[in-house]
Parts: sequence; structure tokens; C-alpha cells
Amino acid sequence: MLPLTFSKPWQSFDPMPIVQKHALKTPVEAVLHFQERLLPVVPDQEKAVVLLGSLVEGGKLTLQDPESVQRIRHLVHLIMSMPEFQLN
Repeated sequence: MLPLTFSKPWQSFDPMPIVQKHALKTPVEAVLHFQERLLPVVPDQEKAVVLLGSLVEGGKLTLQDPESVQRIRHLVHLIMSMPEFQLN
């Protein structure tokens, strides 16, 4: 059995403090921000469109919507799954 210090409950990543700190207001701003922070190179336009599409999938999204937390988590996951991220 793992010691208690290693078996704490896992918490989901909360992107909203980052969104608020950097005053991100639109899905485009969010995609650009997380791309710049997580990727060592700028992805091609096609990949950026896919990332934006994943964030606004299902209709218009404002970053103040309650469901935006889950969508931004998904965006970060997609970015971290990209080959460009693996270059870090």
C-alpha cells in the first residue's frame, strides 16, 4: 500500500485561473494562449483550426460558460497530444 502522502485524491486541472489571469475572453484567445505556452513551435494553420473547432464544438462558446472548463481541459489535452508538444 502506498504511503498516505502518495495517495491523495487526484484533482482535475482547473484552467479558469489562467483564463482569468490573462483576461482571455474568446475561444481564439484561449487557443492562441495555450498554444504559445505549451508548444515550442507554432503549429500549422490546419491544426490550429482543429484546436479551435474542438473548443467551440457544439455551438458558440464564451469562456464564461460553465461548460468552458471541460472544453478548455480538452483543448489542453489535445495540445499535449500533438507531436509538436513532444518536442519540448
